[in-house]
This record gives sequence, structure tokens and C-alpha cells, in this order.
Amino acid sequence: MMNRRDALYWFVIISVEISFTTNSPTIATLEEQQMFISKMESKRAQNLTWTCECYNVTYGMELELECRCHGRGLLEIPTDLDEKLERITLTESEIKVIEKNSFQPYKETLRDVILESLPFLQVIEEGTFMDTPNLRTLYISHAPQMKSLHGVFFGVTARKFRSL
Repeated sequence: MMNRRDALYWFVIISVEISFTTNSPTIATLEEQQMFISKMESKRAQNLTWTCECYNVTYGMELELECRCHGRGLLEIPTDLDEKLERITLTESEIKVIEKNSFQPYKETLRDVILESLPFLQVIEEGTFMDTPNLRTLYISHAPQMKSLHGVFFGVTARKFRSL
């Protein structure tokens, strides 16, 4: 018997299939949804210690693609998320260094980066946010080993950047 949490999990997976993998507004067939679920299950089985959940979220009048990634096994920024990613939240992971090219796949669309509860984060490399024209927010909270932001904004040309 499927409990409420399992039902919500399957709904989210099917919603992700409909929202992110089709190029038209049509709803995926049940067969397409089941194929997607199988792919997600095998991916989750390989990465039991971390997950990324992606949603279409409305902020004001805008629809944005947001991914929330968490888990102790997350050691680097995932590079296989949707390239139209606008907001990423990384939390409760063992990331120690955010390398210069970590956000490269998302540089054209990335607006907000939220780094929360990252007890091992020590360094964000110089130029990490270079050439991210839409970056508007970098939020860092509860990263006790982070001592400096030296060079993090080197090359940032975003005119919309509004908060740190």
C-alpha cells in the first residue's frame, strides 16, 4: 500500500517529467512517465547519500526553475541538472571547495545561489561567478570554515546583482 509520502514522491517525479523534459506544453504519456520514473530510481540507487529536487517555482510573476540539493555524499556542485537552472540551494553537504567552473553549465540562466549549513565549506575559488550575467543573489549561511570571499566576484558583470 502506498502511503502519502510515497504518493507525493511519485507525483513530484511525474511533474518533473512533464515540466522539464518535454519541449511542448503537452503532458507526457503514462508510458513516458513510467520510463522516466525508472531512470530516476536507478539514479537514486547510485546516489543514496544525496539528492537534488527540482521544481518550477513562481516568484512574483515569474516562473523559475529551482533545484535543492542536499546530503552528506554531495561533494561537488552537480553538473547534470537542467541547463535552464535559475536558483540552486545547496545544504547539509560535505562540499569543501566550490571550484571555478562549478556553475559553468548554468552560467547563462543562474540568478540565485543559496549555500546553507555547509559545515565543511572552506573556499569558493576566485572567478567562480565570472560570466554569470543574471546573477542577483549569493546567500551564504552557516559555513563556519569559510573565512574569506577573496576574488569570488572577480569578473561578475551582472547588473542585477543585489545582495550578498
